[in-house]
Amino acid sequence: MQNDDDVGTLQRLSPRKVFAHEAHDFTAWLEENIGVLGDVLSMGLTSVEREKSAGDFSADLLAEDEHGSRVTIENQLEQTDHKHLGQVLTYLAVLDAEVAIWITADARPEHVSAVSWINENAGGGDFYLVKVEGVPPPVRASSDHSRFVREGAPLTVESKVGAFNPCKSPALSQAVSRLRSPEPRIRISPYVGSP
Repeated sequence: MQNDDDVGTLQRLSPRKVFAHEAHDFTAWLEENIGVLGDVLSMGLTSVEREKSAGDFSADLLAEDEHGSRVTIENQLEQTDHKHLGQVLTYLAVLDAEVAIWITADARPEHVSAVSWINENAGGGDFYLVKVEGVPPPVRASSDHSRFVREGAPLTVESKVGAFNPCKSPALSQAVSRLRSPEPRIRISPYVGSP
């Protein structure tokens, strides 16, 4: 049996508290750590290309799955909106992708329904809506409250922000410094998607 002092509440952070800039920080981190997303969706993702030209537009990431199918990935570190839904559909069509992944901090129920409807009624591609959130490392204050002890936490899939080189991103380095060591983690989990 655990002590009450060993049990705490898992706090959630906005991804913006971990990644100050979506394109420069989060998209760059995801490009380097594409396996985290692949693990969540049970697909092998490789050959990642950032800011892939799609006519007059640019997809955040274009990858390939284990079958050689093109996968377009659109990141949105805030609540979903119609603009990003349109972008995902445009990239799916223009890049001739077979899979679309929309990563967001907060999916509106209407957009969850829209993605489900597309998967059930529109043939030709799979569409995933994925949640990203920051998770501070589980800690327990010591008796002197000046140091913290890291403890394990059951998370769906996580990756340390430390895997991303903060030297390439001063904003990320500052964000991590403000949150103190050990580094916060990113949790990625599906809202809805093709089976």
